[in-house]
This record gives sequence, structure tokens and C-alpha cells, in this order.
Amino acid sequence: MNCLILARGGSKGVPKKNIKMLNGKPLIAYPIQAAILSSKIDKVYVSTDCDEIASISKSFGANIIERPKELAQDNSLDIDAFRHAVGFLNDYNDLVHLRATTPMINPEVLDSAIDLFEKNSNECTSLRSAHEFSESVYKFFRKNGVYWDGFFPHLTGEYYNMPRQSFEKSYLPNGYVDIVRPEIFMSGDSFHGDKILSFITPFSIEVDTMQDFKLLEWTTENDRNKK
Repeated sequence: MNCLILARGGSKGVPKKNIKMLNGKPLIAYPIQAAILSSKIDKVYVSTDCDEIASISKSFGANIIERPKELAQDNSLDIDAFRHAVGFLNDYNDLVHLRATTPMINPEVLDSAIDLFEKNSNECTSLRSAHEFSESVYKFFRKNGVYWDGFFPHLTGEYYNMPRQSFEKSYLPNGYVDIVRPEIFMSGDSFHGDKILSFITPFSIEVDTMQDFKLLEWTTENDRNKK
């Protein structure tokens, strides 16, 4: 099974996010190295529109897919970049999807996800990772500023005041590892299909903002100091 990492160059929230340095290495080096260390992954590909990201990724052992600029905009969809990559490679085998923005990946956990997918490959259309969230989504508010700028529950009644233990557990997709099937996304509008196999990971930080990155820095530094 091959691995594909999408890494465009135009990040706005965290400039040059995919190659931002963490503990002396660019973020994208972490998923590349985890995939290389996996016993289940054959080749690692990085799809990018940026020469700098391509050069750095190549130096850590990835193969490069040159992504067209029109598929690397703020509103570009992952499914379109994956379709381009599959067409470029002319390879319709299942793909492991890793992200530079969720960099702290354990190769053994990665192998476990692939094992689970392979054992259930006849039953599922994809695999997605998530970790248990601290609160149920039923306790969340939506913000409505049309008539009055306040908080409103998603459900009727004051469910948000009930104890956490009263609700089903909620899981937050975290980008730790996904597995997708070209036979699904090349022929329809759905990227993951309607039978998504669940894979629960340890808590994982996904970098979307500078606050996320600072938390990741603090967490990794704290882990290093404990060793």
C-alpha cells in the first residue's frame, strides 16, 4: 500500500505551515518518516504545488507529485488532489492518507490501522482516525446572530446542563491516519464512501492555527524533557 501526503504552499492561518520547524525538523518530515518506518507502506508520495515543499519532502525520502495550482487553492478539496494523484500514478490501489498538520504519528499505530483496514476491506469504503473528545457534541452550542447574538443548543431542551456521563461518547476526526479507495472517490462525489471504518488513536494535535502549533511545541518539548 502506498501513502499520499497533500501539502500545498499557500497556507494563510500558519504561513508555510507544512514545513514549519518543530524540534529541528519541518512538520512534513514527521509523517514522511513515520510512513517510511511502517512495515505496511511501500512508497511515500507528496502532492504539492510548492518547489520548497517538494525539495524538503524529497530530502526526507518522499516521491513528488507536482500538483496544479488550481488544485492547491484555499477552497480546493482533498478529493480533487487525490484524483489528480491517482491519474498521475495510474495506480488504483488503496491509499494511506497522512497529513503534515498531524505530524506526531507512531509507525506502530499506523501499522495497526492498516491491519484493521485489511481485515475489514470487504466491509468498508474507507478508514478514518479519531480520538475521544472530552465532551459530547450534544453539549455544544451554535452561535446565531441573525435575531440575537447568543448561544443556542443543537437539541431542544437543556441537554447541555446534563452530566457528561449521560451522553454517548463523541470522537473528533484528527487526521492521524485515513485510508481511502480510488474505486470509491474516482467514480463518485464521495471521498470516503458510506461505510467508514473507525480507528481510535491517542489524543492528537492537528495544526490549523498558531495556537495549535504553540500547543504542539509545548507538548513535544514537555515529552522530550520527561525522557
